[in-house]
Amino acid sequence: MYTNSRYVSTVTKDIQSAIFGASNSKVQIKIFSDYQCPACQKFHTIIEDRLWKDYITPGKVTATFYNFPLTFAHQNAE
Repeated sequence: MYTNSRYVSTVTKDIQSAIFGASNSKVQIKIFSDYQCPACQKFHTIIEDRLWKDYITPGKVTATFYNFPLTFAHQNAE
């Protein structure tokens, strides 16, 4: 999601991750999220529940969630 962003280099600490789904699935999704980001909230409310129900729980997809605070955008991000 942020791989082409000019802000990636602003990360100053290790990014924590959590892995969900089958470890051997052919599809691996990496989700970088900020708890205060409006776009991340939209993803969560619109897409994530269906993604979880239809793909992650049945083991079709592995999702890795990364806590990725956008320190340039939110004063309480970290």
